[in-house]
Amino acid sequence: MWIGGHEKGVVLAHLISPLTMSLSMLGVYFLARLFTTSFPAVLGMLVIMTSPIINWCANNPNSHATTLFCCVWGMICVIRWWKHGGWGWALVGGLLTGYAATIRYTEAALILPLLWVVATKIRWSCKKTWIESVILIAAWMLPVLLLLIYNRIDIGTWTAYDVTNESTGFSWAFFTDNWSTLLRQLNENGLFFLFPVAVAGLVTMFWWKPKIAVFFCLWIGPCLTLYMFYYWAPDTLGYLRFVITALPGMVIAAFWLIAHIRDLLPKEPVSIPVYLLLLVLTFGGLSAGILGHFAIRLDLPNLTRSAESQASERPWFTPVKQYLHPPETYSTFEHRYNREIFILLLVMLSAWGAALSAAIFLKKSIVPTLAAGILTFICTAFQTHRSLRNLERDAMSRFNQEMTYTLVRYIVPDHSVLICPNQALLHHLQFATNLICFTGQTFDKRWIDTRPSQSTEDPVLVDPVRGQQLQQILKNFDQQALTEQAHQSIRDALENRRRVFVLSSLSSQPAVDYRELVQKNPPDFIKRHIIRVNDSSLRAIPVAWWNIPRIRPETPPSRHRGPRELRQPLRDRDTAFQLWEITQNP
Repeated sequence: MWIGGHEKGVVLAHLISPLTMSLSMLGVYFLARLFTTSFPAVLGMLVIMTSPIINWCANNPNSHATTLFCCVWGMICVIRWWKHGGWGWALVGGLLTGYAATIRYTEAALILPLLWVVATKIRWSCKKTWIESVILIAAWMLPVLLLLIYNRIDIGTWTAYDVTNESTGFSWAFFTDNWSTLLRQLNENGLFFLFPVAVAGLVTMFWWKPKIAVFFCLWIGPCLTLYMFYYWAPDTLGYLRFVITALPGMVIAAFWLIAHIRDLLPKEPVSIPVYLLLLVLTFGGLSAGILGHFAIRLDLPNLTRSAESQASERPWFTPVKQYLHPPETYSTFEHRYNREIFILLLVMLSAWGAALSAAIFLKKSIVPTLAAGILTFICTAFQTHRSLRNLERDAMSRFNQEMTYTLVRYIVPDHSVLICPNQALLHHLQFATNLICFTGQTFDKRWIDTRPSQSTEDPVLVDPVRGQQLQQILKNFDQQALTEQAHQSIRDALENRRRVFVLSSLSSQPAVDYRELVQKNPPDFIKRHIIRVNDSSLRAIPVAWWNIPRIRPETPPSRHRGPRELRQPLRDRDTAFQLWEITQNP
């Protein structure tokens, strides 16, 4: 905003993630090219480009795209210095990997592979290696120390997470619940079908290139392990965003294995029983994995029971109970976690057995190329299919925000007061507009009473002390006192010649007809908290109303049971809006 203002600043801010993610994908190619030939490097870039989590982070203005950019290009410079030397590579590599730690504190674990590189690079009798190693470590420490000093001076703590106790949100208790979730997410939304091959590549690399194997394990292992101990680990795509800096290393390990599969085989003939064992692992494992995967997803007995229970509790669910499986019931399958891990191991053995079988039987140089191409096709096809669904949902939400922002900026003058009960939308508007924003929920006694009491020692997303103080203040107010606070804020704004607006949203479940938006009566929020029945000093005037158009119409349920994500309708919670202006009665 400081560079481009409220108009161009919004555009510039939203360009950071797509630009840095695109450069990160280009960096993946150059990084893989340092360990394999050009063709596997291109395939590795294609695989990671189609990953659902990569596509999601590319369009999301958060910290993960820039972190991945610093990590990938920093590792390129570090490895170039490892192979060829040069203080310039050491300087840039240290600065980039260190800067990644200033974006996300957990990326400080990247110091481990850097220390390994230094330990293997230093020659006791060569001063040049010592000087360049010092440059690498000092360059890594520079941005980290600057951030620590700035935090200590500005907010009184060494890290910004100290205030929210996020640094304490790691424990063994979380690990027991999170390890299977992370592995399943990596296999489904990270690197589909390639994740087992990547693990096999990391293990196999120890027998051929142990120094490089240790480097990749120190890069990937701490990142994955650290977030297995993290307190916030939902079984969703959002959990996987914490470990995207490990994906390039895993892709390189997978394609390194495929490219060198023939070199890793023993030279002596392999007996017939070994051939048969590999074939059983290949076809038996794949068949069991695929059948087990679909058995978990469909699970017909649980599907029938859950649909019947939904129909008994909600009458409107009866017409569609034979078609839909409520998404919330998927998380209640007690056996799902154990079976998913078992299937993951089967797929790992299957991929390993397939590669070995093809290389042993055919013994042709074209086998690794064909295996890499087939594996890439399977992986990219599935990931593209899943990414498009996520991108469509994400585009719908962003189109919602963009259209609402455009209309609010066009109608509401600068420095006006805007009250909005929708916190997600208000979070966007407060940075994208030059308005004085209030969340309407602080004027709602029911919302305040339902807020959980947070301990000042628990890890939370916001400052627990501030949240606790706000709760202590607001809990002593009844609804009449809260409404009076809203009135006082509005009167103060009007006396200072500021216009006051209320932006209310209507639920789109089911979709709100456009005619329902054109109403003279204010919404329930305004009637309960802004316009009091016994007070006629304020009035609400409808200024604008709009309905966000859908990207595509919803199709009626079908008897064909396809993948779960295709059976669920694409919806957004708030797509209908009303803008009211609060004025004084003449």
